[in-house]
Amino acid sequence: MQFVNTQAGIGIKTRADILYACGLVLLFSLLFCITTGIAQAQYFGFGKNRVQYSNFEWKYIQSAHFDVYYYNSLNYELADFTVRALESSLKQLS
Repeated sequence: MQFVNTQAGIGIKTRADILYACGLVLLFSLLFCITTGIAQAQYFGFGKNRVQYSNFEWKYIQSAHFDVYYYNSLNYELADFTVRALESSLKQLS
């Protein structure tokens, strides 16, 4: 069996050449499948590595014009300062 492509200068002359060509096609197909699987693995679990917070117990301080929310008793002083600063700034702007 002899197949010759005279335009490209490529010829498959023996059964060994056919097996070699099939092996190369199989190898490149396998490499293609493996590399595309790895590339898709980068995007499969999108969002899985994000920071996950626990549930907070939100509290708030009401003033005449504002509601300031905070979630920890350690943040109460900051929230109280924020309410006083907001009311003071509103008086200056009015």
